[in-house]
Amino acid sequence: MTTMMKNSWYCAGWTTDVTNTPLHRKIMGQDIVLFRDSHGAVQALSDRCPHRFAPLHKGKVKGDAIECPYHGLRFDGTGTCVLNPHGSGQVPPGHHTDSFRVEERNGTIWIWIGDPDKANTDGILDTSFLVEKDMFASRTEHHSIEGNYMLVVDNLLDLTHAQFLHPETVFGKSAAERWSVSLTGKPGESDEVPLQEVWFEETETSLTAHQMMRQKPQPPLWDPIVDYGLADLHSWITWYAPSNLDLRLDLTRAGQDEKPARMIVVHLITPIDEHSCHYFVAIGWDTNIEDEEAADRVIGIVRQTLVDEDGPMIELCQTYMDGETDLFALKPLLLQTDGVAIKARRRMSKLLEMQT
Repeated sequence: MTTMMKNSWYCAGWTTDVTNTPLHRKIMGQDIVLFRDSHGAVQALSDRCPHRFAPLHKGKVKGDAIECPYHGLRFDGTGTCVLNPHGSGQVPPGHHTDSFRVEERNGTIWIWIGDPDKANTDGILDTSFLVEKDMFASRTEHHSIEGNYMLVVDNLLDLTHAQFLHPETVFGKSAAERWSVSLTGKPGESDEVPLQEVWFEETETSLTAHQMMRQKPQPPLWDPIVDYGLADLHSWITWYAPSNLDLRLDLTRAGQDEKPARMIVVHLITPIDEHSCHYFVAIGWDTNIEDEEAADRVIGIVRQTLVDEDGPMIELCQTYMDGETDLFALKPLLLQTDGVAIKARRRMSKLLEMQT
């Protein structure tokens, strides 16, 4: 059974990615061309010309249409052939290329691969911090990973891996050697408060994993922005099926009751096929937002984390899974901190059963 859910909004790119120069993206096993028409609207078509199956992204945008590089046929945003420069100029009925619904919001381009009648825009993740320039500094990143997209979701829903995989980038030194885990929601008040704790929350539409770290050396990711020394860091990441995640991080000086410095990081994971995915990341922060050099350093750390650390590890895991995409089929060892990731996979199994 496929692991990919068609009836969902997936990130196809950032606003700055798509211009009047055609852009190729493979999504859910389909080759797609993205371009802006004469009005600046983003259009998404199957990249395959129905004549000789040439890649349309190698062509040019002409007004509101894209011109095939092979024989010059032009297709508008609906996939209809609007110009045949040969012979009588007639186009046989039914010869068109598929089109896909696109929404552009707050610096992000979303695409719907499934049934267009089921495309509810209420499910699009908020990325407004990308356009709120007076409140947030922000940067975006994109690369691909040779691994099933749910492996990336697993990775993000258990951020306790960060102290081992990212000690020199986003995490730094640990506050303690062991995580305290609550499986029944936010821990209550106690005389002995752990330095590192994890708890989970769930709703009908989302799953959230919380991490609280107290008296922790400030993580390197924050160094370009603030200088707190020892800090308290509360982070929580929320998953929305199938693969969009919203991470919030609040940092304060250790033991201080003050307005936190906040980061927002959205992780938008778009399947390329069963064994690879696009990884789109946007990060914003509300402190020291005018410092362009600091912003470049932040995105450099994020890029190193994704490209040099997370990506290779996920790819190695996929290799050692011998082509399997169903984690449960391999009977993995499960830890308490896997709680949300396991629930996410079980929810996805039910959603995929409903799709077929």
